[in-house]
Formats: sequence, C-alpha cells, structure tokens
Amino acid sequence: MQSQPDVHEDNGAECTIEPIRVALFAPAGPPDADRLEEGRVMVEQEFPELTLLPSVQQEPGPAFPWLYDSDSGQAAAFGSLMQASDVKFVWALRGGYGILRWVGMVDWSGISEDSPVVTGFSDVTVIHA
Repeated sequence: MQSQPDVHEDNGAECTIEPIRVALFAPAGPPDADRLEEGRVMVEQEFPELTLLPSVQQEPGPAFPWLYDSDSGQAAAFGSLMQASDVKFVWALRGGYGILRWVGMVDWSGISEDSPVVTGFSDVTVIHA
C-alpha cells in the first residue's frame, strides 16, 4: 500500500511528486470490509500519489457492534491522527451519530493549522464547525 514518488517531466524539467498520506478513520460505525477494500483499490488506481493508511480494522470494537470503538478510544485515535505530522488528510469513512458521542473528549490542544484536513460527510461535519 506504500506509494513511491512519481517522477514527471514538464518542459524538459523533471519534478518529483511525493506521495500524499491519507489516514482512513471510522468515526461512527465500522466500515463494510468489502466496500472498504473496493474503495481502497479504486482510489489507489485513480490516484497513485495517495498513500492510504489503514488506521481502521475490519472488526468493530467491543463496546457496541454498531460503533467502531469505545468513545474514549475514538477520541484518542482521532486526536492521534490529527497530530501525526506525516498525515495530510484524515478521511472519515461513513457518517453516523457516533462522532457526537466522543467529539467533546478530543484533546484539541495539540491540533493546529498544520494538522491534517478532515474530509467526510454526515456527522463528521461537526469537526468543520
């Protein structure tokens, strides 16, 4: 899953495009394993300069089967991704109300304007507010 730098020529000058690291994150319920794999393959074929970091497992956490992990686990995982200096984007998989359970537990003190951009839909938009 690790991308290599892509080299292009532009008007005789060679330029290197470094991989962009994107962390996949399940803010609410666990992703469907088959759909996750199909999406990963599609993204890597269309955008080889992206490196998708598999920060989600295939099985939900122990708390509730409809939530990916415990509230404190989710808050800690999100905070860690947001402070990872090598991650440029955090891509939220699925929507769902789960994020509203843990967003108030995130330690926002280490998150800055240099933190990754969060992309997603549904309840993850609370992060954009």
